[in-house]
Amino acid sequence: MKALLIGSFLLQAVSLCSIARRRRLSCPWLAWFPIASGWVLGNLSDDYQKKVRKKIRHKRRVLPALEGAIAFTLLASEKILDWLLGFWARHITVAICATQLLVLLLLWQIYRLRCLYDVYESCSPDSSVAFLIWSAVIPLLIPFFLLADRKSSFGMHRREAPYAIPVYRPETPQENQELPTEESVPGQETSEEEPAPEQGTATEEPVPERESATEVPVPEMEQPEREEMPDKPSEEESDVISES
Repeated sequence: MKALLIGSFLLQAVSLCSIARRRRLSCPWLAWFPIASGWVLGNLSDDYQKKVRKKIRHKRRVLPALEGAIAFTLLASEKILDWLLGFWARHITVAICATQLLVLLLLWQIYRLRCLYDVYESCSPDSSVAFLIWSAVIPLLIPFFLLADRKSSFGMHRREAPYAIPVYRPETPQENQELPTEESVPGQETSEEEPAPEQGTATEEPVPERESATEVPVPEMEQPEREEMPDKPSEEESDVISES
């Protein structure tokens, strides 16, 4: 069992160190140390979040801190609490240490799986979900997944599509100018037949025009009769009158 755990840790250290070197991160050799390997794993996750997701995270600080707290709980916390509370409170000490250990292990497992998901997503996005599920069920498979993805970085090249800014293009007068058609040519009258009404539709009846107001007759004014003037005698009649 110890040989299996040591071999798994060494295989994980090789994979993390190789991935960190390919991405040119600082201090990839820290993956060979038990607690410092958490810093390398958190650094890989932060690098992915910063370059692809445009977010700043601090998992490289949280993950090694949790691992150190777990190691402290397993090694020294029971002895320190036993010395502070006395030998008579040994059962209370064990209960406190067990509760603290469970909480720390739960937090460490959550942060570790989140960091592993970011590493899987940055290496091979297509199989990241499957790798994460198997890593949660069988933790001994984690070094093999990291070893399989140590030379790939397909997820680091993905970028979100930039926002398309609409370009204003003024319309030219030629585009808005409509060519004259046969219907719009002046001087030509087009005879269009009225479409026959469809069956089942009510035809519109012509509205009768309103009768105009009756005209009242205006009485005519009588004009005075003019007296007829005698006609002017002709030349013959004037000669006869002069002879007489």
